[in-house]
Amino acid sequence: MRLNMKILSVSLFLGLFAFFFLIQTGVSKAATFNVPGDFATIQEAIDDAGTANGDIINVGAGTHVESLIHITKELIIQGQGIGVTILDPTGLPGALIVFYPDANNVTIQDMTIQNASQAIRFEMAGGTIDNTDIIRVEMLNNTSRGIELHNATTVTNLFVDECNFESTNIAFRISSSGHLDGADFDDSTYTSNNMAIYVANDGATSTMANVRIRRNTFTDHTLAHGSQGTAIFLEEAQNTRIQDNMFINNRRDVQLFKWYQPSIPMSDVIIRRNTMIGTTNAVFAIFNADNGGETVFNNIRFVRNNAATNDASAVFAGAHRTGPPSLGGTGWDTVRVRNNCFTGITTAGNGVRFFLPTGITPDQALGGAVLDTIRNWWGTTDLPTITALLEVPAITDVTPIQTTDICDPGFFNLQPLPLPVAGNPISINIEGGIPSGDVMFGYGFNEGILDTESLCEDSELDIADFNQLATITGDASGNASFNVFVPSTFVDITLLIQALDMTTCVESGLNEETFTEPVLTHLPIDPGEAGVANIFSAAFATPNAFVAFIWGFVEGTASADNICPGLQAGILNPNLLSIVPTDQAGSASIIIGVPPNFAGVTVKVQAVDIALCTGSDVVTETF
Repeated sequence: MRLNMKILSVSLFLGLFAFFFLIQTGVSKAATFNVPGDFATIQEAIDDAGTANGDIINVGAGTHVESLIHITKELIIQGQGIGVTILDPTGLPGALIVFYPDANNVTIQDMTIQNASQAIRFEMAGGTIDNTDIIRVEMLNNTSRGIELHNATTVTNLFVDECNFESTNIAFRISSSGHLDGADFDDSTYTSNNMAIYVANDGATSTMANVRIRRNTFTDHTLAHGSQGTAIFLEEAQNTRIQDNMFINNRRDVQLFKWYQPSIPMSDVIIRRNTMIGTTNAVFAIFNADNGGETVFNNIRFVRNNAATNDASAVFAGAHRTGPPSLGGTGWDTVRVRNNCFTGITTAGNGVRFFLPTGITPDQALGGAVLDTIRNWWGTTDLPTITALLEVPAITDVTPIQTTDICDPGFFNLQPLPLPVAGNPISINIEGGIPSGDVMFGYGFNEGILDTESLCEDSELDIADFNQLATITGDASGNASFNVFVPSTFVDITLLIQALDMTTCVESGLNEETFTEPVLTHLPIDPGEAGVANIFSAAFATPNAFVAFIWGFVEGTASADNICPGLQAGILNPNLLSIVPTDQAGSASIIIGVPPNFAGVTVKVQAVDIALCTGSDVVTETF
């Protein structure tokens, strides 16, 4: 370990030396230009010969009246915050499109773009625009688009994070000839738009691949059928994950509509771990046209979502035909709807509802398609009731999950490690799983989607290089734990940990843990209540030596030679609680009765390694 640290230190030294050498020899670095100040407008700043790739254009507070801003250099264009820096083209002639990013490696952040036709438009016909970050941007009251990917333009590695799209026709749209390859839409809000995310096709050639839509909130996309009123509407998608989002009061939450380009399957679209509340028409809609029997859906899964609807359909499916009657939905493989919690569905046929064009029977329209709907919760375990909710005759197995636990957000909850320290044993714990069920624990280093169907049917994990540790049978409360030793070489290494419930094939959340070197640590007081005995404990002290526990009321640096010569305690006027021996692992603990009159009192506690005369972290406890 010391050898590795020495190599790291040498590398760091050489890197710093090179950095300072470049500064001394006059190599230019990124510059910052102010608008207003250095330039009157953002466009003037971009066009000026003095601005170069890597520079920052700092846009001041206030309202800036600009449009058609062509970003032709690799720049960071930053405002002072949403609602503080406002770009508003109201009153300008021509197309009210604010930004045209025409360069790679562009960042737009910390501003509001409002009252435009389109806030940001990618348009480089036949060209590719790579690495665009749109961060903390509000797009408000834009009549056409928030972000438009237009006219045979390919965008790669797009990052949309912490943005707000509100009262805009379509928040994000790929045109019928546009291409998106690689994108993350994270931690943003979409409110009262016509549609939030829309991939159009209309008989053309658009594609969208390698996209993740995560931890967003989609609210009030409610317009009637002709205007869609759908949060996420995809006519093309490959390798797309829609997960861990919140959908609230939308007409439809997610719709896959495959009519065009039958030779390009809509494939590997996984919709999972989302929460849907107040849906009024359909939680998950999936349609395809009669495309001559070609496969247009491949590996489509709607799994582990929690949907509480206003008697809307859980699934609205079918072949959207315009021609004469024939076998319509022959372009399907199995679409899986599993491990979901559906509540609020009371109308017959609304569990799974089928689209029936005039003159088409359900058997004809479904054709060779298969909807797999086992292991969902429909509000009951009564099979006749569940069957009455399903309109599609081809669904023959509707065996429900036998417990409502899957509806609980705390179901199968992986706990964070209390002390991620390398060179020591750790305990990985699951709470709230299936009582007496088997749980598989594992780890890896790289986030990604791993199909683990060979381990548990229809399961997926979020660790691309998942390594199994063990499979453990849980207790009667559905809790399971596994102990493993973490090597000392794992210091500063980040590990991904996940578990899989082998009964329901549901995965836990993904925990990210970075392991540290052993440092004297005062653990939380257990149970931290007045009037009862409490355990004060410390870890990673000198083995087979002594630890002192001290306490006080105010945190601050203070000399404590009476406890240990030269000790700088982290508590003012510290009081010695006790000195106790450590075991061979360097752990120590003592049981202290905390008086009842300490209820509501906040104290500071610290452990001191007597051998080294060093203090631990200071722990604050209110009894």
